[in-house]
Amino acid sequence: MDNNGHGSYVNQLIQNVSESKCSITNYCFLNKELRGKSRDLLIMLENIPLDTDIINLSLSTSMIDYAEDLERVCKKLVQKNITIIASISNKTEPSYPADFPCVLGIKGYFLNNSKKIRYEINKKMNIIADKSPVVVRDIDGKFNFFGGNSKSTAYVSGVLAQKIRKEGFSLNGYLAEIGEVNEEDLYDIYSFEYGPRAKDYDAFKLKMIELILEDTFEMKYKDYENLRIENVFTNGSKTLTKLLHSLMAEFNFDMDKKLIRIIDFKNAYSIYDAFNL
Repeated sequence: MDNNGHGSYVNQLIQNVSESKCSITNYCFLNKELRGKSRDLLIMLENIPLDTDIINLSLSTSMIDYAEDLERVCKKLVQKNITIIASISNKTEPSYPADFPCVLGIKGYFLNNSKKIRYEINKKMNIIADKSPVVVRDIDGKFNFFGGNSKSTAYVSGVLAQKIRKEGFSLNGYLAEIGEVNEEDLYDIYSFEYGPRAKDYDAFKLKMIELILEDTFEMKYKDYENLRIENVFTNGSKTLTKLLHSLMAEFNFDMDKKLIRIIDFKNAYSIYDAFNL
C-alpha cells in the first residue's frame, strides 16, 4: 500500500517512459513522511529476485550504519547482471547506495530537453536527467507534480527498461554514447519564458486556453502569463486538477502517456504546444 504517493509517481513515470514494456514489482518501506530505515532497504535488496533487470531506488540514505552491508549486497546483485539505479540526495550529503561505484547514481538538473540523458564526473560518473516537475496522478486520482532527483531516477529507469532487453543492448555502450552535461543543456526554471514558435496557431484555441486559465486562476490572462512559474500552482493539486479537467473537456484529450512539465503551463502558447492542440 502506497501511503505517500511517492511510489505511485515513480511507477507511473517508469511505465510512461518505457511505454509499458516492463513489469514492475513495488516494495513499500517509506512512511507518510517519506522516511524509512536503512535496515529495511538492506532486507529488501537481499530478497530481490535474481531474474530482475533493473532496481530503481528513487531514494537515498546518508546513514553510514549499514553502508558497508548495502555495498556488499549491491555488488552481489550487479554481478548477477542486475542494474541498480539510485537517486543522489537533493541535499549536499552522502547518498547511499548512489555513491557506490557499482551503482548508477542519478542527479537532476533543469534540462531544456526533457528527454536528454547526460553525465558528469564528480568523484565517480553520475547520470544526469531532467528534474523538472511533471504531471502525475495522485493516489486519490487528482493530478499533482513530481520532480527532483527521484523523478530523474525514475525517468532513467524507464528509458533503460525500454532498451535493456533489446538484442545486442550494452549498458556500457549506451553510457559511452551520452554526452557530458554543459551549460547549453540547462535552463533556469525561475526565469523561464516561452514565446510562440514558427508555426500557425489556431486563434480560437488560443483564446479558449486563455479563458480557461482566467477561470481556473481567477485573474486576467495578462496577469497569469506574467507570473513566475513557481508561483503558478501554490495550493497543491487542486488548481492543477481543475485546469487539466477543463482543458481535457474542451479539447477532448486524456493524460495517458503524456510527459507534461510544469513549465509547459507558462502561457497559452506553451500549453498549446505541449498538448499538441
